[in-house]
Amino acid sequence: MTRPALLIALLFGAACTVGEVSNNGDDGSGDGNGDGNGDGNGMGDGMGDGMPMPDAPTADADLGPAKDRCEDKGPLSQAYNHLDAPVGTRAGTNCLDAGCHAAGGDGPTFGFAGTAYTSELATAPRVGSIVRLMDVAGETVIASAVTDSAGNFRYVGAVPAGPHIVDITECGLVPDKRLMPGQVNAGQMGCNQAGCHAVPGANPISLGP
Repeated sequence: MTRPALLIALLFGAACTVGEVSNNGDDGSGDGNGDGNGDGNGMGDGMGDGMPMPDAPTADADLGPAKDRCEDKGPLSQAYNHLDAPVGTRAGTNCLDAGCHAAGGDGPTFGFAGTAYTSELATAPRVGSIVRLMDVAGETVIASAVTDSAGNFRYVGAVPAGPHIVDITECGLVPDKRLMPGQVNAGQMGCNQAGCHAVPGANPISLGP
């Protein structure tokens, strides 16, 4: 065989060897697509040894309804001190009284507001916990507020009329959430109003210890 003919034969032989990866075969494409296309449509051990497949993201929906999850402690904020009578933080009183933070009142309009404590004795404020207004199924948080240094919480702005369910939560506490029995509607968003959670009273909002 002449020298040019020998070179052509060698080139074609090499080309056939490279082409053998198209058999979706057992050896694949070296260490890359080898175990994948050969053993079952998996694109190797992660598209080659140097490119592992990323972890699948976790969707929030996988965590379940909002009412079944606690929330981390919120940022510390100092309670507002009123300079007119009654002076001070007014913890335990109804912020949504007419003339105060109800629509048309002297202060900013609150969608809901109240005061929370570390126990039903209502002697120490619950600071940094989250009060959540949810749909009746407890799937979605509609509005939330963080308790301040006096235990007061308020959501500034309007909220839907309801009905809603409400809880207070803070991860790390035992229990880490407490759901209020029943539902609330428009006209019941002042949590400290008489007959609800006013302090002094028989039913303060609490989460603790």
